[in-house]
Amino acid sequence: MAEGNQLASPTTVVRKLWARLLLGLVLLFPVEYLFSGRGGASAEHVAIWFVLAALLAVFCVVMNSFADYLADHGEFLLVRRGKLEQRLKIADIACVEDGHSIKPHRVTLHLKASGPFGERIVFMPTPAVLGRNEVALDLERRVNPSRTAI
Repeated sequence: MAEGNQLASPTTVVRKLWARLLLGLVLLFPVEYLFSGRGGASAEHVAIWFVLAALLAVFCVVMNSFADYLADHGEFLLVRRGKLEQRLKIADIACVEDGHSIKPHRVTLHLKASGPFGERIVFMPTPAVLGRNEVALDLERRVNPSRTAI
């Protein structure tokens, strides 16, 4: 099959890099505290460690819900997350939501029927210079041609 236009930024590098960085902080904090010569753990240090561990868990859950690859093949989109792959017809998309004010920037495709990825597909679009991303605008125009995007 011919390769289509890649619409999603690769998330695997971001996912692995930041997850390992956060894991390092979570593991480094108690080790540093134990080797600093202080006796016993204070409530503040335990709370900080739990906050770091919670941030790591939230980050991993959020990033694992993102599609790894999304390519435009005209009438359909090819979506991959891990080993799971789906050919998604443009007609099967109910609406496109552009989360340009959320970091990391994400686009959510709400589907008319639940599929292998569930009721929605979330991906990080290729970076835009300013404002709303052209990927989201183009998908909005194609999903609902009668609606004019702002």
